[in-house]
Amino acid sequence: MSLEINSNRLKDLLLEIISIKSFFSREVELADFLISELAKIANKVERQPVEGCGGNVIAYFGPEDEPLKYLLMCHMDTIELFEGWSRNPWGEVDGNYVYGIGALDSKSSLAAMIEALRAISDVKDELKGRIAFASVCDEEGYSRGTYQLAKCGKLKGIELGVVGEPTQMKLMKGAYGRLVFDITVKGRAAVGTEKRGVNAVIEACKLVLWAVKYSSKPKVEGSVAPLAIRSQEFIVTHPEKCLIRMDRHYPSGSDEDEKRR
Repeated sequence: MSLEINSNRLKDLLLEIISIKSFFSREVELADFLISELAKIANKVERQPVEGCGGNVIAYFGPEDEPLKYLLMCHMDTIELFEGWSRNPWGEVDGNYVYGIGALDSKSSLAAMIEALRAISDVKDELKGRIAFASVCDEEGYSRGTYQLAKCGKLKGIELGVVGEPTQMKLMKGAYGRLVFDITVKGRAAVGTEKRGVNAVIEACKLVLWAVKYSSKPKVEGSVAPLAIRSQEFIVTHPEKCLIRMDRHYPSGSDEDEKRR
């Protein structure tokens, strides 16, 4: 079996994917494009609805009578577009480098997987075990696409899976887990000149600094990072309530309940 990757076609596909906006939870346009492309090479393609998002795209390769054994998975969404870009965020080539939003994380993996599947499409009916390809939504948000895919039962029988993520071209076994906490810090409202007031923003900042310092301890694995801090806005009054959003990453194999504590 001779399988060849067409580098020029791969580059063109990557640039096309980058040019399509797919901010997390708003992936419909890219999902439509992927369905159109995969329909040309797969045995079966379907869109899996995901509430509040653009949905997952799942394609199957191989004869229906063969068991489902292998999974290729990648996310199609990106973070928001922030200021500070010096390159075209919708795709630019400079020598051997491709620039653009999501070029690294993780549209390059998405394009590479599709090109690899295209390379085997002519012999897909000879495969000993079917391949499922899943392009999931909302990975940069709440990972609702991944949760939906994992819970739906469509991956039953999978023996081996590869997830496309930037890992410096090294194979990695497992990945960091993640917990997101919304914490409400309460104070005591008072006019700014009154000492009896308890400023909830100040108390929240103390908690953030403690959490970040805690994660730097030698025996604490993973990281803690504040994602947001906000409160009521007053002119002269200490806010009585402040909301913090904290992100806790922890290594594969860790106990989730322990990390939550």
